[in-house]
Amino acid sequence: MNIKVSIILPSLNVVDYIERCLNSAIHQSLRELEIICVDAGSTDGTKEILDKYAEKDSRIVVLHSGKKSYGAQVNMGLEYASGEYAAVLETDDWVSPEMYRCLYENAAVDGLDYAAADFDLVYRLQNGADYFVRQCLFHEDKQDWYDRILEPCQIVTLRSSDYVLWKGIYNREFLNANHIRLHESPGAAFQDMGFLQQVKTHAKKAIYLNRSFYRYRQDRENASSRELDGLHYYEKEFRWMNEDLKLCGSLKGIDRKYYYFTMSISFLTKYDQIIVALNGNWQDQRLIGTYAWFRNQISEAVNGG
Repeated sequence: MNIKVSIILPSLNVVDYIERCLNSAIHQSLRELEIICVDAGSTDGTKEILDKYAEKDSRIVVLHSGKKSYGAQVNMGLEYASGEYAAVLETDDWVSPEMYRCLYENAAVDGLDYAAADFDLVYRLQNGADYFVRQCLFHEDKQDWYDRILEPCQIVTLRSSDYVLWKGIYNREFLNANHIRLHESPGAAFQDMGFLQQVKTHAKKAIYLNRSFYRYRQDRENASSRELDGLHYYEKEFRWMNEDLKLCGSLKGIDRKYYYFTMSISFLTKYDQIIVALNGNWQDQRLIGTYAWFRNQISEAVNGG
């Protein structure tokens, strides 16, 4: 079978959510899939569920990562993948049945570097029902940017506005040709930031569909986005881009400005979120050193024009 999309599912102790996630991948209307489950040592029964599903569906393979790192898990999946396009499905979320067919059909016809769509935040109500809130990438005067081929490396605003990798599929030849991978830092927080900055630097052809397929769960208490060390994770991600990838130094003009704008938005949003959770304790050790690093980076950028 010619694999059209490789779906990578990184997991670690998500027993309460994994079956809904897996079922949403299995029942896609696009059948030419491979489902690559990369587990980082789950101890709550997640691994056993993955193995059970793999026995029943030949499209599912279970890999094991020795590193508890979201980036390392996704990279392992990318190295294993054989599909024309690759996608990431986080294992506490789920997707609608037509997601990968619609994205693939729009991407493949013109050989696009990637195709993406909107997504929904999902809140669990007290009565057990799901409440969906659509997150739109383009608003008002940019509605005509949907459903047409764009050139992301020429639309610098996408650096700051398109900030999650799982709502799209990415051409594997494009990723490999440009050596695009995730930062293999510990944990599972914000490692798609560096991936997407690389994508926006190199992508020549992409499309955003005016539809929503991905269901992003908001009720998981131990989600990485809730961690009070979030600002430190952002620092590690931007340090990796700056020092290892040399990405900032390679950008010129307005691309460089929007890279720093993205850094500023990431810093300010996360700082505000954490300081509220800390009841205004700006002297907390989880903020002080990292705050200074971001302040220096952004001050230098402002002083440099």
